Amino acid sequence: MKNILLLAFIFLSSLGFAQVKIGDNPTTIGASSILELESTNKALLVTRVANTTAIATPVDGMIIYDISSQCVRAYQDGTWSPCFATSGGVISGGPSDKTGGHPTTKSFTGRSTFDVAQGNFNASCGVSSARTPNKSDFTLASVNTQQYTFTPTGLVSNVRFTFINNNGMVINSVSGDRLVQNISTPVIATVNYNPNLNTLAAGTTKATTLKASLIVTYNDASNGGGTDKQITLPIEVMDCMKCDGLLDNLTKLEFMCHNLGATTSLDPNVPVQGLIGNYYQWGRSAVVATGTTSAAAISGWNTTVPATDAWQDDIKTATDPCPSGYRVPSRDVIQNFLRNSFRTQTGSFVESNTNYSAIVHHGHNASSKNVSFIVGGYRDNNDGALSGRGTFGLYWESGSSSELGSYLLQVYNLSSIAGVTGTKVIGGNIRCVAE
Repeated sequence: MKNILLLAFIFLSSLGFAQVKIGDNPTTIGASSILELESTNKALLVTRVANTTAIATPVDGMIIYDISSQCVRAYQDGTWSPCFATSGGVISGGPSDKTGGHPTTKSFTGRSTFDVAQGNFNASCGVSSARTPNKSDFTLASVNTQQYTFTPTGLVSNVRFTFINNNGMVINSVSGDRLVQNISTPVIATVNYNPNLNTLAAGTTKATTLKASLIVTYNDASNGGGTDKQITLPIEVMDCMKCDGLLDNLTKLEFMCHNLGATTSLDPNVPVQGLIGNYYQWGRSAVVATGTTSAAAISGWNTTVPATDAWQDDIKTATDPCPSGYRVPSRDVIQNFLRNSFRTQTGSFVESNTNYSAIVHHGHNASSKNVSFIVGGYRDNNDGALSGRGTFGLYWESGSSSELGSYLLQVYNLSSIAGVTGTKVIGGNIRCVAE
């Protein structure tokens, strides 16, 4: 008996220092594996818990099956992830992941759209309650003096900054030139704006905005013997609320400041229930739920899949619910926008049907909030029940990924992702962009 116990002890002890293979071909194991499973007809069954709060002290790397959400989730970067895949019709993941910063080659970033909020308080430019909290007051040093960052890729030389006032005295001066060789780190330009812009821009609209061009010129060789190249950042100062982002070529993409159906008198950057707005199924203009609809299943939920061309990337279709001049954005446009924006967030990213505090901001720089997306969850594809509120938000994109699926923008605690795939009959939010 003693010999048997000793052998068992030696065997069990060896497991603490060896690789372990369970299932088929137990003697064949990957070189980097500490534990490997192999089977043609068996699966790994992970821990099942009532919800994520059942894990009192979670640690990065944990994986569970969340019974309340009916999905697999992981604890990573200090928080529980959204569902890996759900019976509700959403599969997390996509080709464009953006967590912050500005990764485009030789980038030029900084705040480029300003609302002086002197007047034009109307449906077109936005009411006072939505605009005044984000007002740009050019008599204040914090607004009048702005910094812009040129980030080279590789080595460049002779970086200098200039400006052009296109239709009014917008910029007074710019400084920050670095007339040296072997520049590999960011170069900061300091721009002093006209302190009288509150008055000069009063009454202007998106169509009549005061414009300037901020230009960085650099030599593309480390020793100054290469070619001079330029990047131009468009600057706009107006008496109107404009929510926009920059694309790869530094043209601007205008978004509606609020979700379709949201209360437009609200500050779009401060999360409250009224910012959620309507939920839609892909390819349809009918409202299937709102931010105040009960979280329970919805009687008569439509599970018929729309045609693959109900919405299209190239044209606005008849079933696009966005108002005149706007449309549901394409996946490519949203990917481009994410690549060229800085991401921040506000609130608590904890799943609850009454959590209205979580919101994701995308801006021209790390301190601006140009386009904000509230994290309102979605309506399940089977019965329309609410899922994921406070954890992630889903915003429709116009493209169809397959006969049954289409693309969405997913915003959550860790990132913003364009091109997430979801079944067409879930209920998602819509943020329209200008045509």
